[in-house]
Amino acid sequence: MYAKLLTAFLCLLQAAGALAQTSNPFLNDANGRPMYMQTSYRSEGSPYYHEQYSLAEITSVAGKVYSNVNVKINIQTNEVLYMSADGKEMITTMPVKRIRFIGFMSEQGAADRILESFGQPLNTTGTPYTK
Repeated sequence: MYAKLLTAFLCLLQAAGALAQTSNPFLNDANGRPMYMQTSYRSEGSPYYHEQYSLAEITSVAGKVYSNVNVKINIQTNEVLYMSADGKEMITTMPVKRIRFIGFMSEQGAADRILESFGQPLNTTGTPYTK
C-alpha cells in the first residue's frame, strides 16, 4: 500500500517538474542553454536640468526663501547643487519645495522657469516635479 502511494507521489512530482520546465520556452535558447538577460544600456546626455549653474531663488519646505543662488539640478538623482560664496560646489541637505530660475536661457530665449514638487521635497529620490 505504501509502495503504491509512494510511486503515485513520485510520478506526480515528476510530472509537475516537467510542467514547470516547459511552462516558459523563452528561458532557453534553441540549443536548450539558459538565456540570461544582458543589459548594456548606455545613457546619453547630461543628468542635469541645465549643464551650467543658473541664478535662482530657492524656497525650502519650511517657507524660507534664498535669493541669488547659483543652482544646478541633477534630475537623475534629484540632487540640488549650488555654488557657495567661496566657489565650492555643494549639495543641499534642506528639503527644497520650489526653485525659480531667474533669466533661464533656453532655445526660446531668456525667461523665468519654476520647478515645484508635489508633496515631497524636490531633492528627495523619486519625487516628481513640474516645470
